[in-house]
Amino acid sequence: RLPFFIIAVPCMAAGGAIWYLMEEPARGAQEDGVETLSLYQSVGLHYSPAYGIRQLKALMHNRTNVLVILQAFPGNIPWGVIIVYTHDFLVQDLGLSTSGALGAITTLALAAFAGILTGGFVGELLYGANTKYLALFGGICNILRAVPFFLLFGWKQMFGSWAHASESSFFFLLMIGGFVATMASPCTGAMLLNVNLPETRGSVMAMYSVLDDLSKGFGTLFVAMIVKLVGGRAVAYQISLLVWVFTGVALLFAYHTYDKDEEMMRKHLEETAMESMVVLSKQRAQQAIRQCAGVAAR
Repeated sequence: RLPFFIIAVPCMAAGGAIWYLMEEPARGAQEDGVETLSLYQSVGLHYSPAYGIRQLKALMHNRTNVLVILQAFPGNIPWGVIIVYTHDFLVQDLGLSTSGALGAITTLALAAFAGILTGGFVGELLYGANTKYLALFGGICNILRAVPFFLLFGWKQMFGSWAHASESSFFFLLMIGGFVATMASPCTGAMLLNVNLPETRGSVMAMYSVLDDLSKGFGTLFVAMIVKLVGGRAVAYQISLLVWVFTGVALLFAYHTYDKDEEMMRKHLEETAMESMVVLSKQRAQQAIRQCAGVAAR
């Protein structure tokens, strides 16, 4: 039980630091647009979230949301397989020692962390060049990440047992797989933020997170169901990787929807900002009239 407690301590410390040290930014204050910027910089108003017909219509017509959420469910089914079964697969099927399997998983995790950082940096550069490139980059990465894991799960059939394989090649494959597998993650999160209004972003991101966890849990069940049908768990693991290919292709279609949905979001935001400025102008005019009437009465 001690390792679980030790792992939880940094999380508790980080949570406490965020609670006491960080300030929540003003909702919608970083949006682009003439009216929106004027609302914050010149007038000094704060964005007041409201759920109405405009917000509901924006969600219903947002095709990018659907394409990105597909990356969470069923797109993360293979992650459930990798997280739960990789250690046992490395030990039982490939013949690695327990310490060797843990070293392999650590290598995979470190590569995945590097992939997230690199993907965020590359995604920012691509977004600056053309917003559509973000969808292309994410879709291509989500398709290509199936290749190294397909080779990993088919290692014994393709390259023989662990004793006859090259250790450096195996760990290089793990690093490539982990690195490519997570490169699209920052991009999909950014896409959801960029095509949704400030008052709906939290709900959409929460749904994405829940479906992400649900997909990982369902992945273990899915593999357990098809192992007997396909004649082995290595083949079942490889079949589950097809989900990455299908959902990656779906994300490529966001190339045609992303800029339109982002522009629609900004249009709705501008309308909200304009309405707020009109209301403020009326309030100030009424206040000025009352003050003039008071002066005249005196």
